[in-house]
Amino acid sequence: MHASLEAGPFRLKSLAEDEDFPTIPGFRISARLGQGGMGIVYRAFQESMRREVALKVISPQQSRDRGFWDRFMREARAAGAVVHPNVVSCFDVGQADNHLYMVLELISGGDASRLALRHGGRLDEATAVEIAADCCRGLAALHRAGVVHRDVKPANIYISVDGIAKLGDLGLARHFQGDDRLTRTGTPVGTPAFMAPEQVRGESMVDGRADIYALGASLFALVTGNAPFVASSPWGVLVAVLNDPPPDVREFQSLLSPQLARIIAKAMAKSADDRYQTAEEMLADLL
Repeated sequence: MHASLEAGPFRLKSLAEDEDFPTIPGFRISARLGQGGMGIVYRAFQESMRREVALKVISPQQSRDRGFWDRFMREARAAGAVVHPNVVSCFDVGQADNHLYMVLELISGGDASRLALRHGGRLDEATAVEIAADCCRGLAALHRAGVVHRDVKPANIYISVDGIAKLGDLGLARHFQGDDRLTRTGTPVGTPAFMAPEQVRGESMVDGRADIYALGASLFALVTGNAPFVASSPWGVLVAVLNDPPPDVREFQSLLSPQLARIIAKAMAKSADDRYQTAEEMLADLL
């Protein structure tokens, strides 16, 4: 168990009793867990399997949008391609009453960004390193399956109540083996503060080393409470990612070990060729 995760599961805000939950046959929805660009995630009881799950539901309006449909199915296929303790499991997908839905493993501990907030905005080095090591294991499994996540960040790293970190939210994931191209040239995809330079440039063949960069940036944020690059606009962040050298993490947190500073610097190298070439390489240095 991660030493600093003993504060217990993430507590949801209370919800109005009359909230209008969607009706999905076979599931009893009890609470809203969160909402994002891909829809709403609910806590639900799956009657056939007698288990609690997370149910990601896309509204009828979004379900009719081909772009949302494609992204939703991409997430389902990417999550379903890997069964690993450090990747959030996708159990099923379906459609009911014009709602697309995805049945996911329920992670009750919250995400890494919320965990940091509960600990004063940043994590101690030992806890952050254990989370990063778990993420390396999850990334290694995804990359072996030919999947690049493309949106690794603290908010997409989920922590189970027993302290295991799991990568989730694979809505931007793509296969990078074979003839598939990950994104159209010139179209940046990801979260600006955690995007690798090649993602910002919209390069057509982004591979797993972009995830390693994002994990390094996430580790930076978890131990300092700050993203590596900060600007007044998302565009300003993208420009900094392209042009500015990554800051020295110990300028923000002087008590960090030189070893961790070296790991973060290598993971965040501007050139993918100068980074760890595999998640296993980064994991070996973290251990």
